[in-house]
Amino acid sequence: MEPEVGNPSESEVSSRSSYQSIFDFYQQNFGMLNPFISQQIQHWIDDMGEELVLEAMELTLKQQKAWKYAEGILKAWANRNVRTVADVRVLEAEFKNKRGFKQSGRVRKEMVPDWLSQDTGEVDSQTSTPVAVANDEFEEEKHKLEAELKALHEELKAGKE
Repeated sequence: MEPEVGNPSESEVSSRSSYQSIFDFYQQNFGMLNPFISQQIQHWIDDMGEELVLEAMELTLKQQKAWKYAEGILKAWANRNVRTVADVRVLEAEFKNKRGFKQSGRVRKEMVPDWLSQDTGEVDSQTSTPVAVANDEFEEEKHKLEAELKALHEELKAGKE
């Protein structure tokens, strides 16, 4: 038995009611629904299902964005073959894990001037003397002080005996 020409079939009525619930959600949360966005929403419901369209709209609201954002979410899900809300949850978990790993994996790299690593011709910035000369003078002074310390130590030792 074929449906009569002025009466909609049961599937048409149920699809209109599913569209209507999404349309109502849109108007309550995004504002006035125009015919263009209505057609886009119908397309996405037919392609992805009412549940995923509603989920995308809810995520969009959490980000305080417009319908275009929801459409971007739906496009990304379509590209990744997301078919259920469970698939969405898996993607969200993967994203959070990847993002957390990237943030904790950051290593700060210090920018060091080229002159710091140069071996030849280095100059001490405070005294304007070549570092090599300063190092030689330091070693010479160190040896003198070690010799004096050794002599004092021997004098003390000799005085105790």
